[in-house]
Amino acid sequence: LNQNKFKHRIRQLFYFDKWNIGIIDAPIEEVALQKDKIWEVKWIEETTESQFIADPFGCEIDENHILLFENYINDKGKISSKKNTEEIKTQLELPIHLSYPYTLFYEGRWYCLPEQSASHKLEIFQIHPITYQLEHPVEILSNFKAVDPSLILKDNKWYLFCTDASNKGADVRLSIFISDSITGPYRPHQKNPVKTDISSARC
Repeated sequence: LNQNKFKHRIRQLFYFDKWNIGIIDAPIEEVALQKDKIWEVKWIEETTESQFIADPFGCEIDENHILLFENYINDKGKISSKKNTEEIKTQLELPIHLSYPYTLFYEGRWYCLPEQSASHKLEIFQIHPITYQLEHPVEILSNFKAVDPSLILKDNKWYLFCTDASNKGADVRLSIFISDSITGPYRPHQKNPVKTDISSARC
């Protein structure tokens, strides 16, 4: 663990983040299993030095492929989208930093769960089927700085995985919250944090 912390600190001191998004025309399981294959990657337009795009999540609405992602510019992220070959559009911008627009489909609706840890809360949004704007937010966690929130349904229970940005824990401590409904209320796992490891706790 100490070695992982050292590597993480060196990276913070001597490197800066510069991300972009590439698309491979193949199912993700093929990419994962065919590790020796060289895939053709279609990169989204290169951004300026002060801007990058990252954290891509997809959805398919009326046979349109929609990509939602973090659009980071001037030290703050917003959630943008790209439909097929169309231009990038802003879908959610708040006074705080937004990133990691986790998408999921449930009971005929597309949802998005963007990270907004600076607000000390977590909201889930519906994706508008025509404009793709993020709307009708419902607060599902309060007084918690959730980082990279990821939501899955298993055995009729919703499991929310995220780390906690408090006390420099964004990369270190993994927590789980559980609910009977996608919109909560969510209760913390009795053994939170369920994992403490700087190399693999963050989603």
